Amino acid sequence: MGQAAFLTGASGSVGLVLAKQLVAQGWRITAIHRPGSNLKYLQGAPIDWRVGDVTDPASLRAALPEGVDAVFHPAGDTSLWSRNNTR
Repeated sequence: MGQAAFLTGASGSVGLVLAKQLVAQGWRITAIHRPGSNLKYLQGAPIDWRVGDVTDPASLRAALPEGVDAVFHPAGDTSLWSRNNTR
């Protein structure tokens, strides 16, 4: 069986593409998602879904399985790069 990955943001635009690529390459995926996330584009994909929030360390620890080979974090906030950012 393939390598194991933990994935954040799988229901977002970048995470969705990454999840599909990882599945196609034979990775075993555990993915964290917020309650109410739209998972319709990954329905039927062999993903072990865990409910949690990447901003909550306890929920991340609870969702993260032991022995993963890689962690992918496309759920990161890129708003700092916004042209309209006032900072």
